[in-house]
Amino acid sequence: MKLLDDNGNELPHDGKSAGHLAVRGFGVAGGYFNDDRKEAFLKGGWFATGDVCTIDKKGWLTITDRSKDVIKSGGEWISSIDLENAAMGHPKVFEAAVIGLPHPKFDERPLLIVVKNNKDDELTLDEMK
Repeated sequence: MKLLDDNGNELPHDGKSAGHLAVRGFGVAGGYFNDDRKEAFLKGGWFATGDVCTIDKKGWLTITDRSKDVIKSGGEWISSIDLENAAMGHPKVFEAAVIGLPHPKFDERPLLIVVKNNKDDELTLDEMK
């Protein structure tokens, strides 16, 4: 794993320098299934994860942010953080994450992933809306 600045230069593993995480290895994909996008796949087999991180001298990785916290849908920018925070405000939600999925008409559409507080709670789509 390595950290890159906005210009693609490698940053030191000093626990302070934050950069874009790139990884490579036997289990790292070389492309997306049924998707021609290549921007995340860098020269030399490196994959840009979209995470902003620090790495210390011992190799400990700390993820501090995502480089893309917005989803462009139908010409509008939607904050994934705002959607996550709204979902987290629901009393039955323990954890929430939002990712952007490709969409043929709207470029991307948000997908909300939720972990319930209690596995026995019933949580409906209408409640989340």
